[in-house]
Amino acid sequence: MRNPEFDEDLNVKVIDFGIAGVADGGKIDAGSLAYMPPECFGATAAETTLSIDIWAIGIMFYAMLYGTLPFFHKTEDKLIDAIVN
Repeated sequence: MRNPEFDEDLNVKVIDFGIAGVADGGKIDAGSLAYMPPECFGATAAETTLSIDIWAIGIMFYAMLYGTLPFFHKTEDKLIDAIVN
């Protein structure tokens, strides 16, 4: 028997690893801005390391817990500034 009290908590969370993969010594300069770590916004593309994936997982956990992204702005430049700072 279903308990109507819990109907609000039955939300499905969808995660997209669109550019996920393993690269030896590769560089990354593509992806969703909201999930990119500060080191991806330097003058050159960042090395593909585990830390980039850990950052993205942290952003996803935050979004699942709070229902919003930790960094959000209407323009890409302001979003990048918020992430870097």
